[in-house]
Amino acid sequence: MLILSLQSANVSPQFHCQVDDTFTSVAGTNAALISKSEWQVKARLRPAPMKKKEGLPSLLLPELPVPSIQPDNVNVVPPNVDPPIIDHPPKDDEFQFPPNDQVLPPPANEQEQQQRAPDVRRSGRERRPPVWHRDYVPIDRAIAMPTIIEPSVDEFFNPVSTGDPLLAYKAVCQSDPDTMYLWQAMKQSDWSQFRSAMQREIDDHMSRGHWKIIKRSDVPKGATVLPAVWSMKRKHRISTCEVYKWKARLTVDGSKQRYGIHYDETYSPVITWPTTRFFLIQSLLLGWHTQQLDFLLAYPQADVDCPLYMEIPKGVKVAGQPIFMETYVLQLIKNLYGQKQASWVWHLWMTERLLCMGFTQSAIDPCVFYYKGTIMLVYVDDAILLGPTREGINAVMKLLHSQFSIEDEGEISDYPGVKVTKNQNGTITLTQPHLIQSILSDLHLLDNKQATSGTLPALTTKILHPDAEGTPFDNSFHYRSVIGKLNFLEKSTRPEIAYAVHQCARFVERPTKLHGEAVKCIGRYLLAHPDRGITL
Repeated sequence: MLILSLQSANVSPQFHCQVDDTFTSVAGTNAALISKSEWQVKARLRPAPMKKKEGLPSLLLPELPVPSIQPDNVNVVPPNVDPPIIDHPPKDDEFQFPPNDQVLPPPANEQEQQQRAPDVRRSGRERRPPVWHRDYVPIDRAIAMPTIIEPSVDEFFNPVSTGDPLLAYKAVCQSDPDTMYLWQAMKQSDWSQFRSAMQREIDDHMSRGHWKIIKRSDVPKGATVLPAVWSMKRKHRISTCEVYKWKARLTVDGSKQRYGIHYDETYSPVITWPTTRFFLIQSLLLGWHTQQLDFLLAYPQADVDCPLYMEIPKGVKVAGQPIFMETYVLQLIKNLYGQKQASWVWHLWMTERLLCMGFTQSAIDPCVFYYKGTIMLVYVDDAILLGPTREGINAVMKLLHSQFSIEDEGEISDYPGVKVTKNQNGTITLTQPHLIQSILSDLHLLDNKQATSGTLPALTTKILHPDAEGTPFDNSFHYRSVIGKLNFLEKSTRPEIAYAVHQCARFVERPTKLHGEAVKCIGRYLLAHPDRGITL
């Protein structure tokens, strides 16, 4: 881990540090409990401090403490060493400072000017931050201070528990009309499809024994009963955008889980697109067969890793009789969706089963498995099988059926979110037309008949800059959401827009009209070439 020394401004690797994600080591914002910081002076982000005299306060502001352990091979500048003071002014032919309105305000009087230690070089000339640097780090606000974040509560969602540490909260984005909650699905014209999907979801859980109904009085004292949340989604065919499935997924409200009690690890690896493209190219070169499969209700195939209890979901009936939420709860036996650790528990369980069946896990990518000349790539609950013969792939499918609940989806076509097309000339084309349509819809380029297409995703004669004094962005589209979709697009199938997307992504925190036009420039380029992709 790289640690910044607040006193010396040196960044050095440290091996005895503990990451405090929950900020438990911060005892409020009491300045008396926080050590002073000098790195901003040495990094030229703040003017040098005045020489301490009685009646003159120090210019140093409080900062968070960091470990003082330094490795032996790092040259550490001793703390509390003021820069040398040069008592002669710079020569006329040396560097001239910008006007006063572009740098820090001048001292209040001549005495304070004499007491301020100038930031100098060996040649004697003083150094000031360049004017362009102000656009990135405002000089008068370049001090990092402890921050207390108060999460907002929406009336339609469960409030965040104030007793839990602030770790991460889901960002609610309304740009995807196909993902919704129960109350939103009830207002849709295809509500009957969602209602049928809800019944199928409950029947699957009950038939597979994913939980058991117990009395609320039987729940151990102090145990948390987690709320149940319905998550609805329409699934489209990538090639035609046709809705072919309505999904109703019963999930646990993971925001009520507490770290160390309900979960520990949360990260779960998935196959990356560079690895996927590599093996697809190998299948072309070797003339191998491919097959796609889906793990049905993947997460609940694994057992829970700790005792968990969930409220009765809304609208659930057993044997035609409603179950009263005040009297009964569900004790989870299987790993339901929505838990913070659900993907990690599933990955561990799946890997253990595959290893017991004779698969070998790759030492390079944990989501690549080998079995008797065949290869399996796993992305959460979607998998691809590759092998030299169709018989070998069928034998692996039969073996997987004996241990997992899977669905054979035939030749690879849509994986995940990418349309995979095998061409007659022996190539494979990867495209994302549905995602591009979603981006163009967010940018209002589809419903605008006057929208023109573009030949390039970015200007070739102008570099995008912060534009600190420019016109504020009018919020005509969700800037951060569109950038997120563009990032996924360029990483998967459209690498030619990588530079343009990177330039726009630098300003998601404070975009201006200039940046909004740059994003629309990418959109107009995609409008002109919506069917392009990567050809293997």
